[in-house]
Amino acid sequence: MKQHKRLPLALLLVFALCIQTLSFTSAAAALADPEPVFSASDMTFSSGTDAVALPQSAVTQLSGLSSGTIIVDFTPTAMSTANCLFSLSNSSVTDAYFNLYIDNRGFLGLEVRNHGETRYVNLQGPAEVTRNTRHIMALSADPQEGYKFYFDGDMVFQMPVALYELWEYDYRFMSTVNSADVGYMGATYRNGAFGYPYYGTIDSVRVYDTALAQDVLEAETYIEKDSGIIRQENVFSFEDWNTEGIRIPSILRTDKGTIIATGDIRFGDAAGASNDPPNNCDIGIRVSSDDGATWSQPKMLLNFLDYPNEPQVPMKTDSASYCDSLLVKGQNGRVFFFCDAMTGNVRAPYAAASTGYTSDGYLILKDSAGTQYELHEDDGTVYLNGAATDYTVGPDFTLYKNGQEAGNIFYTNYGTYDASAVPRKTELRVINTVFLIMCYSDDGGYTWSDPKLMNYGFKTSDMKHFGTAPGIGIVIQTGKYQGRILVPLYYNSNSFSGMSGEVLPKSWTKVMRQSHFEFCIGQDLT
Repeated sequence: MKQHKRLPLALLLVFALCIQTLSFTSAAAALADPEPVFSASDMTFSSGTDAVALPQSAVTQLSGLSSGTIIVDFTPTAMSTANCLFSLSNSSVTDAYFNLYIDNRGFLGLEVRNHGETRYVNLQGPAEVTRNTRHIMALSADPQEGYKFYFDGDMVFQMPVALYELWEYDYRFMSTVNSADVGYMGATYRNGAFGYPYYGTIDSVRVYDTALAQDVLEAETYIEKDSGIIRQENVFSFEDWNTEGIRIPSILRTDKGTIIATGDIRFGDAAGASNDPPNNCDIGIRVSSDDGATWSQPKMLLNFLDYPNEPQVPMKTDSASYCDSLLVKGQNGRVFFFCDAMTGNVRAPYAAASTGYTSDGYLILKDSAGTQYELHEDDGTVYLNGAATDYTVGPDFTLYKNGQEAGNIFYTNYGTYDASAVPRKTELRVINTVFLIMCYSDDGGYTWSDPKLMNYGFKTSDMKHFGTAPGIGIVIQTGKYQGRILVPLYYNSNSFSGMSGEVLPKSWTKVMRQSHFEFCIGQDLT
């Protein structure tokens, strides 16, 4: 494939004044060396009305395609909620169109819908679209193979037809847009007005009437990486985790010489939306001890088992959830991991305003009748009215009664525990608020302590959500507070907080709250 070089700004300005070059061919060539049925090149989009129309002959043929491939070589200069690269529309209504787009998260997207429908195709594939950077993307679609997105030489998203049928949507491509009569590059035409404008340049667009093979599209979308990038690898692939909902990564190089990668593994409605809790979300982990050349097998770091680890449609809003990974270095090689945890039907910021604890520091548990119990976390004993009960809580928040498993204190549904039931039930559980979880590793991420609840002493009773600002924490390297560990947190909405700590879990220090913000304090650790 011809390799393009980035053009100087002066030349781009010259091209902006040039006439866009459009070409159209009547049919695809042999599959061994296919020719595009439509192509266009050298387009610049500086305003919302710069969209370039497809010839009517192209609209007529493309609107009959039930499968195909679209390849776009583009450089965006600005990004908003949705920026259309290529579209077909029914010009008489606002909501009948095929829209291939990018968004301001750097994702690739496809929306195919018809007037009056409430369920339609809206796929979003994770990518790394960056302003003022040249990229090449491709969409392939086939009724038997499903949808695939390619980005800068890699396949970054796929959705097989079987999963799509599970999602209870129909497969759709350009032919399913009813009465499509216009097509544009750089915007979507919606009943007399342009929507979803794209800003930047499009070096080329090519449309094929067949879904091209994976090796062909990886080669066609390949862009030589910057010399500073030695290797790029997909550490968390959809196949490894049996879901297409993977979000919120955290990656850290440890003082033990390992690299730890963690992230949300989201099983509910995973095919496109990758929804936040309430959902069946858990935390996956992989570790490398050779600078990323090889990685440990994918495994769950934290995993609620009320629902199985498999795609579920619609998503299970009554599933317990772990989400929002955060890694930070401690001292003496220790690594801390933080995340949020909540029972089902809890979504920030609509959780109950509560610490989840009594005023004297005991975790509140309730049964199906609303009777309040108290967990003494130091020994795992559950109390009722000041007397020890037959209930205890063990590792991973498992609930026991007379030594027999009776559920998990984060499971949502009350009832008799049965390991074969879906969902699994519990006899006691926490209240409907958000909890901060911490565990740690002393061997570079291969083994971890049991998770510990961190709300008491940090979360206050007026807070609903209280969790990580995911990613990584930091260690202050110089000055008076050298060695202090900082973990960013937030509560409710539009707020920030933090915490600081030493080597051991018990030595994390309380933050000072001021107005809607919280700031790290704590003693000098040097």
